[in-house]
Amino acid sequence: ELDHVAADPQSLSALFSLADKSSSTLRVIGIANTHTLTANASSDAPNVMTLHFAPYTPTQLQAILRARLASLYDDPLTGDNIKKMLPNPAIVLLTKRIANITGDVRSLFEVLRGSIDLAVAAKNGASTDVLDAAIPTVSPPHVLAALKAHAPATSSKPSNATSAPATTSSNSEAVNKIRNLSFQSRVVLLSLLIASKRLAAG
Repeated sequence: ELDHVAADPQSLSALFSLADKSSSTLRVIGIANTHTLTANASSDAPNVMTLHFAPYTPTQLQAILRARLASLYDDPLTGDNIKKMLPNPAIVLLTKRIANITGDVRSLFEVLRGSIDLAVAAKNGASTDVLDAAIPTVSPPHVLAALKAHAPATSSKPSNATSAPATTSSNSEAVNKIRNLSFQSRVVLLSLLIASKRLAAG
């Protein structure tokens, strides 16, 4: 993942240039969460190519989730238990919310894991019998709570913005508002910004 290889796009220039100089024998393939990671490095290595993947839809996320859990659903011993633990309303809510936020499968499974943990904790808290092996049920409130807990992990950077240089402190409110937008809203905003810059540049 190129996001974790370098702190800024400029640091990737040497890597891309290496592949460009040995283009007959070497290819570098990487993935990144941001569409602009290679923008600054592309001038040093003009042969950098990017392929953008659209975020998953709720239907696609449901299909991925059910495919990943297919072995549990199909097993006679666990099939009924997994259906009880993950009822359809909870899955539908989870996939719709994740599709609206990022459309990212990793986020889907992180929030699902958090929802199950909350359901298990609630079940254990309600039972006084340590040997009670009743199956916990993930409900919409568990999903919403897990989503809320997951959100700060994706937006924890604004809290560190106070230690940033003074040049960026003046627009921190705008930055925070943009970071709190959904993925699709940020893409629209970015498109408008790029269009205005292109118009200004002629």
